Amino acid sequence: MKKSKKDEVSDLDEDLCFSSRRIDKIIAVFNGFSKDELKDNEYIQQVLDENKLTYGLNYEFQHYVCLCGLFPPKRNIVKNWKHNQEIFINLVKAEGKVGVEHFL
Repeated sequence: MKKSKKDEVSDLDEDLCFSSRRIDKIIAVFNGFSKDELKDNEYIQQVLDENKLTYGLNYEFQHYVCLCGLFPPKRNIVKNWKHNQEIFINLVKAEGKVGVEHFL
């Protein structure tokens, strides 16, 4: 019998933190993207939204997952920021006033 996504992660009943297996799992999904997928912000947003609903990610953890997942050590953030900047801007916009205050 095939396990569902929720069954694969045993910390769903625990508080979400930066060391949660859920976070590691989502980062691993992003790390597995091809070069073309890493440049496709619509695809990235779709995967982020799916995982947000499945694992209950708030905005703080969405930022963290995107930062770690899109820019692992092998993918330089300075050289590749232009490809994924839109994702982070959309996350800030979605937060509304609180997101704007992060930049102040």
